[in-house]
Amino acid sequence: MTNIALKSGTSQARIESLGAYLSELRLGTFEILKKSIDGVQTHGGCAVLIPFANRIRNATYVWEGKEYQMEKNDGDNAIHGLCRNVDWSVEEINESSVTLSCILASKGYPSSLLVKTNFFLSGMQLRITFTLDNIDGKSAPLVIGLHPYFLYSGEWNIAGSGKVKKLNVIDDYFPDGSFSDIEIRELSSSSSSSMDSCFLMGPNQAIRLGDHSIKIEGEKFPYFQLYNGKYCEGKSVAFEPMTGAPDAFNNKIGLKVLEPNQSVQFSISFTCSTP
Repeated sequence: MTNIALKSGTSQARIESLGAYLSELRLGTFEILKKSIDGVQTHGGCAVLIPFANRIRNATYVWEGKEYQMEKNDGDNAIHGLCRNVDWSVEEINESSVTLSCILASKGYPSSLLVKTNFFLSGMQLRITFTLDNIDGKSAPLVIGLHPYFLYSGEWNIAGSGKVKKLNVIDDYFPDGSFSDIEIRELSSSSSSSMDSCFLMGPNQAIRLGDHSIKIEGEKFPYFQLYNGKYCEGKSVAFEPMTGAPDAFNNKIGLKVLEPNQSVQFSISFTCSTP
């Protein structure tokens, strides 16, 4: 495993080649990400979730008439993709940018993908760009996700007013295809409820974190999982952008299909500002 340090002015980022994992991020004077308390990538920092985000129900799905079985790593379910235990190769690197790559190949996945992830630090912003090429002869289901734990001081809330759509679920986690309107003001640390829910919020959002805010911009990331459970340690909130919904391999909500020899690119940025 290689540890990579990026710098731009007073901003710094640290990426581990294992999983292309963003373990630390400082934008200006603000420490943005909570560190993992146990070394698990999805318990701190910002994990990369490819080719699916969140969970696959019973770790199984049917694709083009064939049933695929994945590793059950969340009870009876599969969670958080297939790339976190892969040691990615460093393709290009300079002081403020690095590109890592890996081949995604698994018996639980119908095709093989060449995946490249670029981290680019510029002033008070980190931009992450994913490029995926289907290098096999079969089509492939695809959802991209990120799992950042944003530190906050005092309290946090989602910026804005009006309503967002919450995906209604069965068995706690799995969308049933229907939505409920939720007031944005309910998505805050002042809410007494414990959250691990998915919302359709649109591509650009901002989250206030006490003395600073993070603007999240990504045209192809309309879904967000919001988690404030035990791994947040009462000092962070996981605000997870996703291109599709939990269990999208089964329910098809937001699912992207990558055809043979097709390439696709996704980009998202985190920009820090003060009120």
